[in-house]
Amino acid sequence: MKNSHHFAIGYARISIKDQSSYSLLYQEYAIKRYCEQNNLTLVAFFRDDGESSDTFNRPNWKALEEFIQKHKDLVQFLVVAELDRFSRDLIKASQKIDEPYQKYKVRVVAVSESISQDTSSSSSFLVRGIKLLVANNELILIRSRTANAILQAKESGRFTHHAPFGYRNKKDRSGLPILEVVAKEAEIVRLIFQQYIAGVPFFLIYEEARNQGFNRTGHNSIQHVLEIIVYAGFIRISKSASQPERLIKGVHQSIISLSMFNSAQDLLKRRHKPIASKHKQIIPLRGLLRCPCGAAISGSYSGGRNRRTYLYYFRSKERTYNFPGDTLHLMFNKILKQLSFTPADFDLIRNKVVTWLREYRKNQSTQIKMCVDRIKAINQKISYLQIALVNGVISTSIYNRAYADCGLDKAHWEAVTNILMKEQYLKVETLNRAGEMMMGLNEFFATCGEAEKFKLMKLIFPESLEFDGKLFLTSAIHPALAVNYRKDLFQDLLTLK
Repeated sequence: MKNSHHFAIGYARISIKDQSSYSLLYQEYAIKRYCEQNNLTLVAFFRDDGESSDTFNRPNWKALEEFIQKHKDLVQFLVVAELDRFSRDLIKASQKIDEPYQKYKVRVVAVSESISQDTSSSSSFLVRGIKLLVANNELILIRSRTANAILQAKESGRFTHHAPFGYRNKKDRSGLPILEVVAKEAEIVRLIFQQYIAGVPFFLIYEEARNQGFNRTGHNSIQHVLEIIVYAGFIRISKSASQPERLIKGVHQSIISLSMFNSAQDLLKRRHKPIASKHKQIIPLRGLLRCPCGAAISGSYSGGRNRRTYLYYFRSKERTYNFPGDTLHLMFNKILKQLSFTPADFDLIRNKVVTWLREYRKNQSTQIKMCVDRIKAINQKISYLQIALVNGVISTSIYNRAYADCGLDKAHWEAVTNILMKEQYLKVETLNRAGEMMMGLNEFFATCGEAEKFKLMKLIFPESLEFDGKLFLTSAIHPALAVNYRKDLFQDLLTLK
């Protein structure tokens, strides 16, 4: 064999990136040495770094197959460090080892095998089968150890998978996995739970969440968020042959309370069918009103004799009583108009808030100056430590401990400064925009989107709003607006129960 000259390609694979044992570098060295010893010209080399043995859907394995197909008349050998670099799965590896020869007459050899070995012989088949069987057994052991390690991590309150929306995967000081809250995403998760519990339909929650930065897609993306117990600070361990499903208190920070999560689960269980993804026609008060009996009030358009359509509201459990949409809209518009602030009321509020803001900003400036002074003092202390180290006054170990303490202290005061700086930017313009809404609640309701309608209704009438066929009824009005409620102005419109 050494008197003839042949061409070969090499293949190396490791399952974990930067894996130290049985590294790509070692495999490449072994393959090149084998080719030199056996008079093989290595024309190409393919490496899969961090690719699992479970599948052959590996980028460079595909490139290797394309190369063999393109140069089938040139290449005679495919050299690997060990046969389990194909796969640790006995059946998959056996198939892939035979495939190059069956298709292109390219023989697969490991560096531990003779170049002249007859790979089609029964003895060769037996030896290779034993090696792959050992590798397959090792794979099973690795999977078992991994599963046990994951279970142990879960039982200690650690989340071991890809972080859900609202968190990111991190390592704690011990190098163990932990979830870190992503503040902006966490706010969106809270919004989703709050709106769902408030009765907002899925499609409106999704629309609002997307506007805020929610990047998950799919028809069930909102429901999927609602079903993740991790947000409440717990880890779910699936049932096994020996134990039922369990919940373990997680070491990560929760985003919502357990009671909020349980409320969402109760609603999900009671929901018999998915909420419609979109409304065909705009019905402003649909889903916002209830009958005193507890039934929801829905609405739809009906055709008239003159081919015009008319909006009617009705109890969701029956269609016996229909309430004309125009009448309800007119009454509701008057209620919001009467509850709105007058310009004089809002001027009084704005003056008080502006006065408070001035004092608040003055206090914030004082606190920011104190934080900046603390940071300067820490930097000065670090400079003294460096001088002391250079002059031999303190040892390296003492310097390192003191420097680490200073670093932690400095990071704390820098974080406090950043928070105070952000809070400084409360603007009167924001208050003025809110005032425009509060002085024209009826106009804002008429022009805002459906998700905003739900939120506005929940704010104004925290205990829900009912309609008995003649009057609107509620148990409470937001305290800021309740001062505008007088029986003589609302006697034909709204009654406080």
